[in-house]
Amino acid sequence: FKQKTAYEITYGDWSSDVCSSDLAFKLNAIFSGCIDWDRGDMACAGVNLSDRTPDWEDNYRIPDVMVYLAGGAARNHDTHWVGGLDFLVEIAYPGEDLSKKLDFYSSVGTRELLVIERTPWALELYKLRRGKLISSGRSIVSSPAPLKSTVLPLTFQLQAGKPRPTLHI
Repeated sequence: FKQKTAYEITYGDWSSDVCSSDLAFKLNAIFSGCIDWDRGDMACAGVNLSDRTPDWEDNYRIPDVMVYLAGGAARNHDTHWVGGLDFLVEIAYPGEDLSKKLDFYSSVGTRELLVIERTPWALELYKLRRGKLISSGRSIVSSPAPLKSTVLPLTFQLQAGKPRPTLHI
């Protein structure tokens, strides 16, 4: 990795998809600064991820942000990616059931998944263990545990802030 940096993102009003997209683009920019583009690493917001090449549109998800590290298991087919990406971010909608996404991302071999929840505010980092994404920790304002990625040279932590909590990276 080329650099290690610390960032603080102050959340805006997340009541619309546009603001979630803004956060995804900010995270993508941070991740882009932590990878080696010359080696073939990639960071991107909003890609199609499937478990198949033909008929990929029959079963796919669109993570908010993805990171692919050169030599990883995933393959880019221009219209979509197939297989386990190295790092994903999902910005959960209030009331969203993430269990199906967790099952899907586990089945394709995603190495790590950061889930950002808004109601209540929380970060949860999942790591692939024996073919299943398992929570390795949760960070909330009242217990802001740092969540260390083993894929990227980054640690994530939710901290108190006004008017919203901040995501410290």
